Amino acid sequence: GNCRAEYEGKTYYLSYAPVKLKGNSSILNSINFIEIPGEVVNIEGAIDDVKATIDIMAYLPEGVELVDNTQATVDITVAIEAIKSKVFSIFTQDIQVTGLSNDAELAFVHSSVAATILGKESDINALAETVLKGNIDVTDLEVGTHQLELMLDIDNSKYTYEDVFVSVVISEKNTQDT
Repeated sequence: GNCRAEYEGKTYYLSYAPVKLKGNSSILNSINFIEIPGEVVNIEGAIDDVKATIDIMAYLPEGVELVDNTQATVDITVAIEAIKSKVFSIFTQDIQVTGLSNDAELAFVHSSVAATILGKESDINALAETVLKGNIDVTDLEVGTHQLELMLDIDNSKYTYEDVFVSVVISEKNTQDT
């Protein structure tokens, strides 16, 4: 199952020691690890860490046994962490612009934009100390004011973010001789 929507449970901690197995050597030689299916630990609706003790005997191949049956259990902890959102300011000087024509120039309407970023609380707290950057593509845009979606340079495996838009003014370069 899944923990509650505003929480995430992706980190697993195991307490185990190497175990000695006995059985047919052809079967033993093919065993590198003992796989315990994820559904064995139920995190349905969880908002705190979930702990379970699992008997590994049920997951041994047929004809394989533990040498020492006192080593038959492992303790598993699934760390459940709250998802947090935080609003960050991204300064326009940290936005990379691509696709600007050589005969045009660009100015940002505001010096910063607000971005709401979501992630595990520990990841959001770590992100607070970094400088966020982003990029916009102005390829084929005409002279004028435009609202463009800002693409954040962020680790998408840790964070998601709400759509962020930035206002820019594209104008013709002043090519007068002075």
